[in-house]
Amino acid sequence: MQMKSDTQNLSNKNLDIYQETELEKKLLDLNLTLEEYLNHPDAIQCFKDMKENAQKYFDRNKIKELIKYIIEEPKEDEYNKGQKYPFIACEMLTNSNKRIQEMIIFTEEDFNNKYKDEIVIEKEIK
Repeated sequence: MQMKSDTQNLSNKNLDIYQETELEKKLLDLNLTLEEYLNHPDAIQCFKDMKENAQKYFDRNKIKELIKYIIEEPKEDEYNKGQKYPFIACEMLTNSNKRIQEMIIFTEEDFNNKYKDEIVIEKEIK
């Protein structure tokens, strides 16, 4: 019995540690650029986990920017824009995150209607 509760406590502690990662904290900063996010080593994993902060950070405009990195050729031969960002963006967008898929597929009105409760809460917080 004691062993099971210790395992649960350890499991809960690991979840708490993850929620407090450096990147999760940075997502609260409204001035964090997409490039700064993509340069972080945990960018793909943070996106795949799609915690609350990531859901707030990734709006339609940021998703459009990710798509641009994939489909547009850079004007200059630069590693980040020509190789790194397109790779990371592709990894992020091919993830099976339902919310992101719906953001791409649904009209803005349909998406807002589906997630209206969350959107109202986000507006109240700001």
